[in-house]
Amino acid sequence: MCESVKQLDKARKSLYYTPRELRTIRRHLLSSNKMYELMVWVIILVGVKEFLRIEETLSMEMAHFQPPRKPD
Repeated sequence: MCESVKQLDKARKSLYYTPRELRTIRRHLLSSNKMYELMVWVIILVGVKEFLRIEETLSMEMAHFQPPRKPD
């Protein structure tokens, strides 16, 4: 049991975007004026708003943002 507690207590390394990195990413993505780059920027914004780690943000997919379809 002590080993499992130690495993849970082990700190994970966290990576977060800095404000400077966010400005650079935004400038790059929005300058292209393409839908895909806009989608990537929105995913990054959601990750920042939800305080997600970079690896958690990068694992998001478009399906996470689409509401479920109602049956006909």
